[in-house]
Amino acid sequence: MSTVFGLFDKYVGPAMRRALAVELYNRGFKIGEIAEILGVSRSLVSRYLNGSRGSRAGDIPEDVFNSVKSIADEIEGTSIGPYDVEYRLWQETLKLASEKKFCRLHARVNKRIKPELCQVCVRLFLPSATKV
Repeated sequence: MSTVFGLFDKYVGPAMRRALAVELYNRGFKIGEIAEILGVSRSLVSRYLNGSRGSRAGDIPEDVFNSVKSIADEIEGTSIGPYDVEYRLWQETLKLASEKKFCRLHARVNKRIKPELCQVCVRLFLPSATKV
């Protein structure tokens, strides 16, 4: 059985980073700036932007893009570093997971997952658990 952590590592994390890279690029950030903000290589940012990385997940909910826009707003408003960006990306990911936003994707990747029965993310990632 594919765990939620495997799902996040293979699909959700890259999709979140890709969405943020695209959002920042659309706001006028340069590839090198985005790489520094995300703490990744310029090459990886280029792959995010051309869709060859981080776009495998077809069932990424619209909420992801709204979350990413709020992170991009924070980046524009302040000078937050890669660790803070990574924290914010995971904070938003866990919040969305606790709301069962990735269940369809998980069921598509693993046919044994029954979203209507599964409460793993809800129980693991309650909003109170994502606050530090």
